[in-house]
Amino acid sequence: MTKQMKITVLDRNVTAIAEFQEADAPHICRAFWEGLATPIEEKTIHAMYAGREVFMALGLENRHFDAASLPIENATAYPSPGDIAWGFFPAHTERGQSEDLWDLAFVYGNEVTFDSSLGIRPISVFACITDGLEQFAEECARIRSDDGPKILRLERLM
Repeated sequence: MTKQMKITVLDRNVTAIAEFQEADAPHICRAFWEGLATPIEEKTIHAMYAGREVFMALGLENRHFDAASLPIENATAYPSPGDIAWGFFPAHTERGQSEDLWDLAFVYGNEVTFDSSLGIRPISVFACITDGLEQFAEECARIRSDDGPKILRLERLM
């Protein structure tokens, strides 16, 4: 049975369901599934360079696996709507980045390029939203235009 994750925009009670892509990203899927033994709640902000993407930087309390040991899997710089991607960037890989960055990206529309101040940066797609993308996308767009950052809750769906 395919593992699934429920994503909830807490202040709006909007929910989306994502399926893990275990065949394409087995190590990352395993790490995130184990990490979701405790649900994750983090502030999500809109990307500056990428386009229709919101992301969360996982805080210390939500780092339940060894990110440096995970390989790059199913990587792309040009994701599709609904893709959920993971990137780990060790401290000092970009100017001004003094700490490790645990980046979780949620793509909600077309014409997205995973980008940073260094340019195009492929990261690993490990899940895809299969239900609720339209409402989730509306809330993500509001992060950019109206409401600012939102708290997302990620949890296993059994």
